[in-house]
Formats: sequence, structure tokens, C-alpha cells
Amino acid sequence: MEAFRCKEGFVEMIVTESKLLKHANEVYTIGAYRFFEEQFMKFSEYCQELVVCNEGEHVYEVLHPDITSFRHTVVYNESTLNISCTCKMFNEVGILCSHCLCIFNIICVQVIPNKYILKRWTKDVDLSLGSSSFGDLWKVSKNNIVGR
Repeated sequence: MEAFRCKEGFVEMIVTESKLLKHANEVYTIGAYRFFEEQFMKFSEYCQELVVCNEGEHVYEVLHPDITSFRHTVVYNESTLNISCTCKMFNEVGILCSHCLCIFNIICVQVIPNKYILKRWTKDVDLSLGSSSFGDLWKVSKNNIVGR
């Protein structure tokens, strides 16, 4: 049912002035968008520190100010638009984590690079392939990403 509703329109957005969120709302299914939006809202709690900047590659430490012992390292390459985080959420779930979105925000990325939009979470997914819903994957993956 969600897949059918996804093609009909857009989800009401919590933050309406973000081009990154608007882009996510245009491409993701309702469930995937809600998860992306949750990650987007989390990054406002974080602090980031540029640790290394070398030939277009930037390494950041992203942390919650109240939990300084819990840090994630985000590596961003400005020429390739590659971004990765030590939490590995994109590898596990297929949606960018709040740590990567934090860095995208400070460097003013306004659209999600295509390489980080997996077809299985888009409104245009081919339902005949028997893809699972975002909710199904979230139930399976939830235990692997708690606390990220």
C-alpha cells in the first residue's frame, strides 16, 4: 500500500526550507523519507571538527557535545562527492546517516548525490522485483544501528 501512495504525492515535511530534504521528499518512498528526515533532524545536535584536509579529502570528527566519548569519523572527497562514516549506516541500510548529513550541511550540499540514492528506496522502484518495504528492512537492521 505504501508503494502505491508513494507515487501519489509528497510527505508533509517538518523542515520546509531545506533543499536537501525537499530532494529526499521528491525521490524517496514515504518510509524511506521519514527515516532520512529523522537522520536529518539528528545532526542539529552534533558538533563537527575538521581533523585533516589534504588535496580535496576532508576528515571530520562528528560528536554529540554531551557524549564526547562517542565520535564518528566522516571522510568527504570534494572532487568525487564520496562520503563515508565509521557508523557504516549507508552500507547497512542504504540511507545516509546523520553524521554524513551533518557534513553535507556544513559544505552546503543541496541535493543527495545519485550514488547515495538506492533505487530500492525510491518512488520509482520496480515493484515486480519483489523488493521489501522500508519498514521490513528497518525491522531487520534496527538492532545493528542502535545508538548511531
